[in-house]
Amino acid sequence: MNTSATKPTPGLHARTNSGHVLRLGLGLVLGLLAGCAAPLPATTWVRLPLQAEASRPLALPPSQAVWQLVGAVDLPRHLDQPKVLVTSGDGALQALGEARWAEPLSDTITHRLVGDLSQRLQREVWREPLPPGVAPARQLRVTVQDLSLLPGGGQAVLDARWNTADCAGGRPPQVFQRRLQTPVSGPGPQAVAQAYRRLVWQLSGAVAETLTD
Repeated sequence: MNTSATKPTPGLHARTNSGHVLRLGLGLVLGLLAGCAAPLPATTWVRLPLQAEASRPLALPPSQAVWQLVGAVDLPRHLDQPKVLVTSGDGALQALGEARWAEPLSDTITHRLVGDLSQRLQREVWREPLPPGVAPARQLRVTVQDLSLLPGGGQAVLDARWNTADCAGGRPPQVFQRRLQTPVSGPGPQAVAQAYRRLVWQLSGAVAETLTD
């Protein structure tokens, strides 16, 4: 009986397996290279506009007191980060695509609020370091407790708390709180930034009404 016809060729099975493994390896490498070549989503850089839409000053008398905003406007930590976060339908926070704030949101809100207050009071509102010869009579501290979209995304809200103090101690400190709301014109990051800017303008009006001489 001739058994040579049924005897496997030495090394044939090993060569077949190694060729299969090589083809799989090449396929994985090509897949990884194709993935690396795919373009990354473009980052959208967003900032609050310099001026709020349709911003009209309140009919306030010019303030004679020298006001100083102490420190920056305080924001919740989850808001003061590069990503633009919005509220989803279940109330959770989620990133708005690849949108990023062009500068720290706390810094932007502080700068815009100081400018808005100066416009409303028709008088400069100072920050540290104070220029020589400027001695504030009143001090202001502002905390934003919430700045977000309501579920559904059609409205933006801002909850703020602020206190005023007499530097000479002639008046007791006063504490105020306000919840503000404005519509959002669309789902994109620019519409969110514009809505947030209107809220800062509204906040400056609420604060200005409490800055009495």
